[in-house]
Amino acid sequence: MPVNFNNVLELRSWPKPPNAWRWITALGIMVVSSMLFFGAIKSTTEEYSRSLTPLILPISIWLMALLLRLLYFSLYSCSISLWNRERQEMILEKTRQGRRALQVLSAQFITGHATLSDGRYLPPLESTLKSERILTPRLSRDGIHTFAHSRIGDKTLPLHTPLNTVDLAFTTLAASLAGQLAQVPANQEVAILFESSCTLPAEHLWEMWRSAWQQQGIQQPLARLPGTGMAVIDEWLDRHIEKKSLLLVVAIQVAPETVKGSAEAAVALLLGNRLTQEVLKPIALLHRPEQTTLPTLAQGIEQSAYWVPLRHGEELGHLWLAALNRQSQSAVMARCGQSPLGGIRADNGRYPLDDLCGDAGAAAPWLALATASQAAASTSAMQLVISGVPMQESVWITHLSPVAPESA
Repeated sequence: MPVNFNNVLELRSWPKPPNAWRWITALGIMVVSSMLFFGAIKSTTEEYSRSLTPLILPISIWLMALLLRLLYFSLYSCSISLWNRERQEMILEKTRQGRRALQVLSAQFITGHATLSDGRYLPPLESTLKSERILTPRLSRDGIHTFAHSRIGDKTLPLHTPLNTVDLAFTTLAASLAGQLAQVPANQEVAILFESSCTLPAEHLWEMWRSAWQQQGIQQPLARLPGTGMAVIDEWLDRHIEKKSLLLVVAIQVAPETVKGSAEAAVALLLGNRLTQEVLKPIALLHRPEQTTLPTLAQGIEQSAYWVPLRHGEELGHLWLAALNRQSQSAVMARCGQSPLGGIRADNGRYPLDDLCGDAGAAAPWLALATASQAAASTSAMQLVISGVPMQESVWITHLSPVAPESA
C-alpha cells in the first residue's frame, strides 16, 4: 500500500518542570499558615514558643509533595523520550521505505510514430519531444468508419490484421530485450506484469508474448504477477525490493473496442532492484509512485518529490500526462509554474500523451513511463509522470531521475 505518514505516532511535547517560584511561594504560605494555626491554639503557652512543630510540619509536607512532583516529572519525561524516539524511528523507516527506487534497465515502446518493418522500429522520442500530434482522423481497421486515432504501422503496414500487428510488436519488443537478458543468468526469474486492452482475448495475447519470448531464445523463466497499473510498482517496492528477480512490464493496446480518440501502443519496461541487480546498466531510476486525488494534488506532488528527494530549487525537465480526463489535466496545469513544476509551461516541457497520441488504454501509464525514461537518459533531466486510474478519481505521480555516469 502507499507509504504515508498519517499513521505515524503523534509528537508529544515535553512536560514543564516544576516552577521554582511557585513552590517557594507555596512553602512560605504553608509555613505562615501553620504558625498562625498553632499560634491560635497555644498562643499563651510557653511550650509553643519553644516548639518547632509549626515549622517542621509544613516543610515536611512540602518536601514530600516536591519529591512526588519531581518523581512524576522524571517518569513522564522518560516516557515522552521513549515515545518520541519510537516516533522518530518510525519516520526514518517510512522515509527509507518511501525512497526506494527501481532501476530502469530498458524502456522500449511502439506507437503510431514508429516504423515497423522486419522487426525494427525507430523510437518516437524525438517526435514526442517536438509535440508531434499523430491523433488525426483516419480510416479505422474495419475499413468503414473514420475516427481521430493513432495506429501502429499505419503508413508501412496498412493491411496488417490486429493479430499480425500484435505478433510483430511482440517480436520487436522481445528482440530488444534479448541482448540484455543474455547477460543475466539463465535461471534468474523475471516477474512479469502483462496488461492488455484489446478486442483480442487476453489469454491469447499472453500466449503470443510467451511465444515471442521463446522465439528470441530468452531462457529466463517468466512468473506472471497479478494486479494492474502503478499499484504493482508500489507493491513491489514494499515486498520484493530484496529479490534478485527482474520486473518486466509488458502492456499493449491494439484494435481497442472504442476507436475514437484511442492510441495503439505496445510497451516493454524492464526494471531491476537497486539492492540486488548489478549486471545491467540502468538508464534511469523510477522512484516510488505516489497515489493521490485531485483535491490533494499539490500535497501528492510534494510527497512524490520528497521520495526522490529533489534538491532545493531543482526543477523538472519534462512533465508527462497520460490517462487523465479534462478535469485532471486542468488541475495539473494549475500547478505548473509552482515548485517543483516551476520550469513547466503549457507550451514548454508538458506532454499530454492523450492529446498527442490518443488514449492508450492499459498501456497508457507504461507508455508515459517508458517515454519519460528515454527522455531522462537522453537529456539527463528529472522527469515527472502523472497518470490516471480507470474508473477512479485518483492519479499516480511518479518521478524518474537520470542516472549519474559513475552509477550507470
